Amino acid sequence: MSMLFSQLVTNRKSLAGDQDEHLGWREGLKLYSINQAVSEDEIAAKRALAVFKLDKGSRIVTGEASPSNFVGRILSMGRRIIFLCVALFAVSGFLPSKASATGHVAEIIAKASSLGKKEKEAFLVEGAKREGEITIYGSSDVSHFNESMRVFNLRYPFIKSSYLRASRARLVSTVMLEWRSNRNAVDIINSVLYQGFELLAPKGLIQPYLSPERANYNPIFYAKDGSWYTYHTLVGALVYNKNLVKPNEVPKTYDDLLQPKWKGRLIFDTLSDYLLASFENAWGKEKAVEYMKKLATQQLVFHGNRVLEVNLVAAGEFPIAIDVHADSAAEVREKGAPIGITLLRPYLVKPHGLFLPRNAPHPFAALLYHDWLLSAEGQTVWGKNIGRTIARKDVPVRHPEFRVDPDFALIPETYANRAAREKYTREFRDIFGLTN
Repeated sequence: MSMLFSQLVTNRKSLAGDQDEHLGWREGLKLYSINQAVSEDEIAAKRALAVFKLDKGSRIVTGEASPSNFVGRILSMGRRIIFLCVALFAVSGFLPSKASATGHVAEIIAKASSLGKKEKEAFLVEGAKREGEITIYGSSDVSHFNESMRVFNLRYPFIKSSYLRASRARLVSTVMLEWRSNRNAVDIINSVLYQGFELLAPKGLIQPYLSPERANYNPIFYAKDGSWYTYHTLVGALVYNKNLVKPNEVPKTYDDLLQPKWKGRLIFDTLSDYLLASFENAWGKEKAVEYMKKLATQQLVFHGNRVLEVNLVAAGEFPIAIDVHADSAAEVREKGAPIGITLLRPYLVKPHGLFLPRNAPHPFAALLYHDWLLSAEGQTVWGKNIGRTIARKDVPVRHPEFRVDPDFALIPETYANRAAREKYTREFRDIFGLTN
């Protein structure tokens, strides 16, 4: 990495404070590739280069050159100063936004909702063609987004897409920072719902929308006012190695995990604190805490990455991982790993939420994508092509065994209070002696 790029990153961090976010990095310059989903680090690198297409046509000045003569060095230093100044302006939010702002989302919804189905689509298509693009923030895997947009673009090829993938907590804080700074950069937000709740708190951030597709969903998977919808779910599951766990040994209940033979051989996730809430909902507070304390005597091995946990079980390092995501484990199983997947009661589901920002810069494209994602076609992509468990009832899925009526879902009605969530986290970590 060049010295100048190092300076750029350093200044970006200092301006963002303790929260190293992307605030101010998507101004009027086309700073990341259309129809290309990229990670946070890739975006930072692309933007750091793209900002500096200042001279010599498309030549990018990276700050790597080392002219041997004095004049060359002075010129190089000058370019570096310009480079850094423009970057700082970009990070500080001084460059103008390219947002099309073709209409307020609420007004467009009101107009679209007054039309018939075909007329509504024609109205949105006409506006989306003028906008020509959509920006989506999400925590889903980049490959999943690419497949989703591939099929979406078969129907709407005139909409180019950009995707920013971030960790769940960072995704929410980035959106909040941009909203507080009056920066309207995102058209659609996809986030695991129990962390995306916080987007609903500020008045004016999220636009409620009564999608015509909601009739095809279990009511627990969307808000009555249309402020959020579930486009896929994460189902809690236990995964086991078939070479290490005999068929008659596969746990059928959580109590089976307390058997002496499993001591020191079970993987548990450090972020499984919501199981305490799920058990409390099913069994009552006293029994839930009592069970967790018994489980803590099993000398559990803790990790903080469910994909890693599945792979450790697949490799035979451990016979069982207690709490992983069923669909992710199925991906490993499909590659030939000797693992089995089972769901234990109470069934727990973590919905992934779909949010529509009130000031989306490309509102027509945003509404088209919103309707499409919840439609039978969009849900088929996620349920069959991608292999995720979905909330829509009338669409076939790759793994029907994971489609269960949840005993506990992490939705606003059951898990919205941040103070209560933090209380469960503290209790969970105290029970299992997790100090870091």
